[in-house]
Amino acid sequence: IAFMQQVLLVACCNHDVYTFDVKHQQQTLKLLVGRQEEELHKRGDYPVRIVTSSSLQDVFFLVSFGAITKIPMVVNNDKDDSNDSNKTISTNRQYHGMLFVDFLSDDNEMVVVEQPWLDVVAGLPDPLDRRVYGA
Repeated sequence: IAFMQQVLLVACCNHDVYTFDVKHQQQTLKLLVGRQEEELHKRGDYPVRIVTSSSLQDVFFLVSFGAITKIPMVVNNDKDDSNDSNKTISTNRQYHGMLFVDFLSDDNEMVVVEQPWLDVVAGLPDPLDRRVYGA
């Protein structure tokens, strides 16, 4: 859940995003991100944060543990008009195990804090004693 320009943004576990105009008290838009991000949903990845910036008035970012998805407030589903990249949904899967994502300032500088799980597991010591219970 996040606020952006008097609009409440709500992200669901299937990556669908609903917007609600607080001033006029009505649902304004349903962004069908889930259909475009089926791979994230199949991997069990789900949104954990919505990131907004005051300098990016028409774009917000949906963050999960394994991807950052840039979502415009007005989505262009027309595949013929690919020149307008500000109206298309794009996903960055470069980071893994993201713990925190936010903007540092209004300069469009984003900070991403990640902790890859394989590095955590590799740093654990060997078990002192191992027992098998059951069958």
